Amino acid sequence: MLKFEFGEKSLGDLEKDVIYNNMCCSCGACAGFCNKIEIIDEVATGLERCTTPCGICYSICPRTYFSIKALDNFTFGMYRKDPALGYYEKIVMARSTDPELLKVAQNGGVVTSLLIWALENNEIDSAVVARSSPKDQWKPTPVVATTKEEVLNAAGSCYTACPEVKGIAEAISLGMKKIGWVGVPCQVTAFRKLQSNKNYELCAENVALTIGLFCMETFWYKENIQKFIKEEFGKISAVKKFDVAKGKFIVYTDKEKKLFPIKQMDKYVRDGCFWCLDLTSELADVSVGSIGAEDGWNTVIIRSEKGVSTFENAVNQGYLEVQEISNESIDKVRKSVNRKKTKNLKNMLSETDYIKLQYLLMDPMDLPVLLKDL
Repeated sequence: MLKFEFGEKSLGDLEKDVIYNNMCCSCGACAGFCNKIEIIDEVATGLERCTTPCGICYSICPRTYFSIKALDNFTFGMYRKDPALGYYEKIVMARSTDPELLKVAQNGGVVTSLLIWALENNEIDSAVVARSSPKDQWKPTPVVATTKEEVLNAAGSCYTACPEVKGIAEAISLGMKKIGWVGVPCQVTAFRKLQSNKNYELCAENVALTIGLFCMETFWYKENIQKFIKEEFGKISAVKKFDVAKGKFIVYTDKEKKLFPIKQMDKYVRDGCFWCLDLTSELADVSVGSIGAEDGWNTVIIRSEKGVSTFENAVNQGYLEVQEISNESIDKVRKSVNRKKTKNLKNMLSETDYIKLQYLLMDPMDLPVLLKDL
């Protein structure tokens, strides 16, 4: 699974290969499972010199080497059949049947509905979700939710990075045995690396359900998106919701809905996002997004056996309604995926520094996955 042996890498290597090269995506994996690391100013930061080269931080980082084929096989028991979308059983459109939930949902409320169904049917005992910080409205923080109300309070998207995997570590420390959680592609990759790595006893088996979000990129919060909000709307509290659709970044306030060309937002994108080749959270049990879906609905990619059973039970018990998705809509998702892969692969290849290119070291069998259709 790994290109290096147990104990070969350390925090110093993580700093040299990832953090100091602006590749950190703030997933929270390293900080969650090593007490020598914390997320400070949206970046993993060593708190002290590491003298115990266990390599845990390096091995679970989504910006260090991993085999796509190996993680596919570990997660699903087989290799992907779709180079762009990854392994899946089926793709549908869905939305919540709860009108109150839809009022606070980002789009169709599928993620929130799945978590609530899982909690209410004892499939999970907790849900790790991102919720706005009490002090900074659009700066998310991971929380461990154990009730429907707590899950509902975390509905919606912030579009800034949240160290979600750190929330998994917190849930484990609280004694949770059946954890459900929601993450973006880099976070899901980090978790699968953590889960598949048998060198460490991290209780990753306590995670029962992984829901992945579609993600093109996230924004720096402190000096960028926060500044953008203040310049455009005067104060942070004026903004009620963000969304991205049809090439526009959409901001909702109590008084207006304002659209900005998505290109205008490029300057706010996190550096670490330019190293990501996954848009649809290809290693999740269920992946959810808005690309390809009708307004008020979600595109849902159902991948693993766990994902299939969770989704079908939620539908059968009336938590979700479903309709077929057209091939044209799936093609929209695939085109968006290939656009991201092409853009970021070109960015990687434009870097000639070996330290950065080490992220591209991979099994030759993985190359067709990245290069097909690009």
